[in-house]
Amino acid sequence: SLGYAATLGGRYCYRTINGGRTWGPAGCGPIERSQVSPIKIFSPNLAYCGSVVFGSRFFYFNRSVDTMHTWQTISQLSSPTGFPPDFRLFFLSKDTIVACGGVPPLIIDEWTGTIECHKSTNGGLTWGFPFVDTLAPSSVVSFGSKSVGYAFSSLLGGSYVHYKTHKTTNAGASWFQIPTTIDTSSDMQVTDAYFKNPREGFVSGGGLAHTVDGGLTWTRIPGVSGEYMSMSWFDSLHGWAAGGGGKIYRTTT
Repeated sequence: SLGYAATLGGRYCYRTINGGRTWGPAGCGPIERSQVSPIKIFSPNLAYCGSVVFGSRFFYFNRSVDTMHTWQTISQLSSPTGFPPDFRLFFLSKDTIVACGGVPPLIIDEWTGTIECHKSTNGGLTWGFPFVDTLAPSSVVSFGSKSVGYAFSSLLGGSYVHYKTHKTTNAGASWFQIPTTIDTSSDMQVTDAYFKNPREGFVSGGGLAHTVDGGLTWTRIPGVSGEYMSMSWFDSLHGWAAGGGGKIYRTTT
């Protein structure tokens, strides 16, 4: 029944305690004047989110312990450049958190940024030494188990030729690049991913694609289209996808 919402700029924050039927104002704290990453609620007294303050080179990791009345920054990740880093958070548990992202400046159709993956085992208080690679800022992270996960930049992207897909088999402690192909000549920059197990999963972008071999090969799902598609899965059979054009798709198989 407990939920939280923040506007893109972090200027207004709201909370519901009755499953979304009514909403009231809530504290923004360090979220104010920032872009907010998805919020993870573990219990009424424990919630996390990340935020990027415009004009800063830091990614702030925030925690609430009072049903999201107030937020406190408990750690921060910095960028080696002057650009603000953008991280995607994946929670393996309330204590084990993986953050992948980086700095994505684009100069004359060439990615010149970095991908960074950090891991915390104490609820975000401290972060281990990061894995760093070049030319492929990661926009999506998904785990098919407690140990096997994937970080995607773009499977195919027109002039963005330096796409990379990274994989971890030790819960984000280290990563390696895997080769990947997809049966389309159109753009398939990944905007969301879901793995039901370590080998079978889905990605969305300009459409949907499916893999059964751990991301080595992908098959486009026909009849599904829409830019910047995002997915929501209730379980491994029931899912929804929505994107540009106002189209919403559902699967029950």
